[in-house]
Order: sequence, then structure tokens, then C-alpha cells
Amino acid sequence: MYSILIVDDNPSDRLGITKLMDWDALGIRVVGSAFDGQDGYEKAVQLRPDIILTDISMPRMDGIEMTRLLQERLPDTKFIFMSCHDDFSYLKVAIDLRVNGYALKPIEIADLYRDLDKVRKTIQSELDQEQRELQQRNQLDQSLPVLRERYVKELLYANGNGGYGDSACNPAAIAEKCTECGMNLSNQSYRVVIVQIDHYDLSLGQGDTEENTQLIEQVKRYVQETLSGQLQSYSAVLSNNRLAVLLLMPPENDPEQLALRERKIKDLAQACKETINEQVGIAITIGISGSTDRLDKLPDLLEAAESAVKTKFFSTGNRVILASDEPAPLVEDGFSPAELKLKVQSVVKCGEEQDVHALIAEYFQAERPYSRLYIKSIAYSMLHALQGILVEMDKDAENTLWRDITAWDTLVRLETMEDIRLWLSDKMNSVRAFIRRSDHGGRNQRIVEDIKSIIDAGYGHLENVAQTVESLHISASHANLIFKQYTGQTIFDYLIQRKMEAAKQLLLNPYVKIYEVAEKTGYKTHSYFAALFKEYTGVTPMQYKTRNSG
Repeated sequence: MYSILIVDDNPSDRLGITKLMDWDALGIRVVGSAFDGQDGYEKAVQLRPDIILTDISMPRMDGIEMTRLLQERLPDTKFIFMSCHDDFSYLKVAIDLRVNGYALKPIEIADLYRDLDKVRKTIQSELDQEQRELQQRNQLDQSLPVLRERYVKELLYANGNGGYGDSACNPAAIAEKCTECGMNLSNQSYRVVIVQIDHYDLSLGQGDTEENTQLIEQVKRYVQETLSGQLQSYSAVLSNNRLAVLLLMPPENDPEQLALRERKIKDLAQACKETINEQVGIAITIGISGSTDRLDKLPDLLEAAESAVKTKFFSTGNRVILASDEPAPLVEDGFSPAELKLKVQSVVKCGEEQDVHALIAEYFQAERPYSRLYIKSIAYSMLHALQGILVEMDKDAENTLWRDITAWDTLVRLETMEDIRLWLSDKMNSVRAFIRRSDHGGRNQRIVEDIKSIIDAGYGHLENVAQTVESLHISASHANLIFKQYTGQTIFDYLIQRKMEAAKQLLLNPYVKIYEVAEKTGYKTHSYFAALFKEYTGVTPMQYKTRNSG
């Protein structure tokens, strides 16, 4: 219901209008009356009515002056003038003041009713329009993040490779749409940053799609929070494990200032990585491109940032890599698969643990930047040799060692050369231990119990069999023979089992992060721990933690 204030120096007119009008039918409520313009002004400021019905000629302050003053204080209030004079000058003033009605006295109730009904409809129409505009603004505010993300993708793929929308090959048209969304891309220097979840295919890729989508959105939120107030940026999810961030900065030519800017960007990227490590419990690699002042070069920056991320293969992930950190030229040494097979057979059947490490080091030299294809080829050849040995020995041996997930699937998903080195070392030692059990008998229950006690007490820092049996003053191979005879498993297998069972218990604690579990159970890299845990349990650490959280 709308409100009205009646202003008239004639008490009879005030009372008559108040009593004779059917206000309920109009949907209007009389909130007060005033005896002249001054009184009307003061009451209007206090009551803030939707409509003021006022006489023109009054003592102290007339209706015209009151209206001028109130239109400044109450711009939304509507006015209807009343007057005994059919004078054009009054009509002109009413028009100039944009008054909504003009009624001659004596008042005809029907005419006044029509004027008031017209004003009421005007107010309602304005309110409806305001509501529509508010809804449109709300809808626009809600869609802005989605539109901005889409336009960022269009800019990054503006060369047509994987482009989005009709304007995917026209950076100028995309920039114009960005401007409409409040993104000022003019006269800027641009960089592209890629944030990639490490070991996604191995640890998370088989999980629930909705869960994985939420994970990359978490990463996006923490990146945005870290950059907020530091650098102007816009982000876009490219896939369930990749996030692109477009950085905007004022153009700069001073070499010293450019160096400081690059340092700041790298420090912020490092802060993003550490926050996500801590808050989300996952490892990420961040690649940072060089800069350009041309929008049509953004696809090149995207390619540079993604190439930077890929260089983690030659070292480790979970770090920040600049595209300017060029790797050394790739080495393509040839190798003989037949010769490699003989070496693997010799080490596994006759060698010790240190021989396994030596063979791995011979073929995977960290200081020599082999190509990804070359390294994978060596790894496949080694795995093929191991499986050949197991097939010759026991048709069930392969299932005994590889458990649920296939070794080939695990090898394909490993992302760095260091992960491959560690994984292959573990597999070779497992096969070597299996062979020892198959070739020899065992004895001495006391030694078995001592070994179990050592592992139970120190699994968090033990890494291999030699460390485990060092205090017993017997060789690792002899200890393994005895342990296998009495338990049916190698010392290394028991150590892994003890580590994995401890990890399962730690993962039940909601306050312990996955990387902390890896550290507490003696694993230096999250990826290696995740691979072993999934091989042991059939699920990733995150899946196990989620399923057992309730």
C-alpha cells in the first residue's frame, strides 16, 4: 500500500479529502496532513510519503516552494497540485516541476480519484522497472565469472586450436566482449600461467568426476585468493587437472623493473603452490610464460607455459618453472633391448639391492636430459624383462607382485623420471626377493620375529632391507631367505605392508594431509606413495580418505 500526505491551509478541504476518498480501493494510506508549506515540508521529511497532495497558495511557504525543496530531499515522491485558480502560470510551474497532476478546487472526487490512480500506477510501473533492472543486474553479476572465463579461453585459443565460440579466431572481437564484461585488456602486458595437478591420472583420474571437478575449482579459488590485491588476473579451468591464469600488468621497459616484476610473479606462484599443498593436500606444478603486449600472441604464451610444466618430467613436480628456464638439448642415445633384458635378468636373479640401484642409475642419468620417449622405452623394456622372468618361474607370480592395478597402467601414468626410477627399483627388488624365496629354504624363527619388531618400530624411516637387518649382523639376502620361509613374503613386502597399514590409519584422521601421511610412512615423494598405496589397496589415498571420512 502506498502512502500520501495532504497539505492544505483550509481545514475543511483537508478533512473533506481525507474522509470522502475511498483510499482502500486506491491502495493508498493517508499518513498525515499539514496546514501550510512549512508544516508540509517538515512532515514530508519525517514521513517520506509516496505521494503529496498539496494546495498551491498557502501562508508561510506555498506549495510550489515546498515542492522544489522536497524534490531535492525526496526525489522519488510524486506531487499533485490543487488550486482555486485556473491560471496558466500555475500550470506552467507544475509542468516545469514535473508534477504528476493538477486539480481545480472545488475538488471533484471522481477527478481526484483518477489523478491518484494514475500516480499510483506510475509508481508501480517504476517499481516494476527497478525490480526488472535489479534482476538483470543480479543475473549479469552471476554470469560475469562464467563469461569472463569463457573469453579468457577464447583469447588463449584464438589461433583456432580448440577455440571457443564464433569469435575464437578474432582477438579484437574477443577483447571488445571482455570490455563489456568489465575486463580492461587495453594497453597491458600479458603473461599466461598454467597450474597443473601432479599425478592426476595416477592418483585422481579414476575418481568421481564431480569430486575431481570440485578439486580443480578449489585450486582455482586458492590461486585467485593468493593473487587478489597483488596482480590483476583472470583464470579459466582448461580441464579437471589444468588451470590457466591470464596476468595483466602495465607495460614496462626498464630491465631492473622487469626483473623485479618477474621475481614477484614467481614468488606469488610459489605462494600459490604452498597454499594448495597445505590446504588441499595435493602437489601442483606451475608453468609461467614470458610476456607480450599483443593479445594475438596469447596462444603462444599458453604453449610456452604448458611446455614449462612438461619439463618437470626431467626432474620432479610440485614446483614453479619459468618458460625462460630452457632445458638442455635432449639426448637420444641408442640402447639394445636384448642387452638390457640380460642385465635385468642378471641383477634380479644374482644381484643385491645395490646392483639394482646401479642398473637404474646406468640407464636413467639425471644429468643427461633424455627425451620422454627414450626414457619410457627403457622403462617398458625393463618391465617386460621382469614380467618375462616371473612367467618363467610361476604363472601366479605376476599376480602376487602386481596386485590389483597393472604395472603397465602405473608406468604410463608416472609423470617424472624420478618417479620412474623409484618405481622400477621397487619392482626389481620385489622380483629379486621373490626369486630368493623360490630358490632357497629358511630357518630361525627368532630372526623373523626380530625383523618384524624392527620394522614395526621403525617403518617410518626404513627404506630398504639392508637398513632393516643392519643391527642383526646378517646379510640382507640371507635374512630374506629366512623371512620368506616363515612368512611367505619378503622383508621388503612386509615393510611395505606395515607402511600401508599405518598409512590407512593415518588417513582416518581428518586433520592429517595426504603428503604428511607419505612423510610419516617414510616416502619422500607424494607420487611414489600414492602409486604404492593404490597398488596395495586398489584406491588412491584421497579416495580412501573420502570413503572413510564419515
